[in-house]
Amino acid sequence: MPEQATGPTSLGDTELEIMHVVWEIHPCTVAQVHARIAAEREVAYTTIMTVMGNLARKGYLSFTKRGKKYIYRAERSAREVRTGLVRGLLQRAFDDSPLALALNLVREESLSPAELAELKEAIRRLETGEGRHD
Repeated sequence: MPEQATGPTSLGDTELEIMHVVWEIHPCTVAQVHARIAAEREVAYTTIMTVMGNLARKGYLSFTKRGKKYIYRAERSAREVRTGLVRGLLQRAFDDSPLALALNLVREESLSPAELAELKEAIRRLETGEGRHD
């Protein structure tokens, strides 16, 4: 049984790439994840297998053995992982200031008119108490 992570753990690029695949096609095997990623870039099967084992030890994935195969499932939702990653970035790069992070994103990224409208609507909902989460 995989060991559970005790708190938010930073994910590397390959770990996050694997999590995206697992969220999309769960439950899944290492071979399925490898095939999906190998279609986009060159990567060794053993690399995917090792990283998935590490994700299980960190508590992001769980697995069951079915014959010779390990079947993996996500233990953390995409939303939960994104929230943890943003919290870590907020603490490390923005001195725990959500405003500084938000202003940086708005100022430095090119938002389309539709994205700006969506952002304004989210702010309006927050101001009227309609809820913090979509």
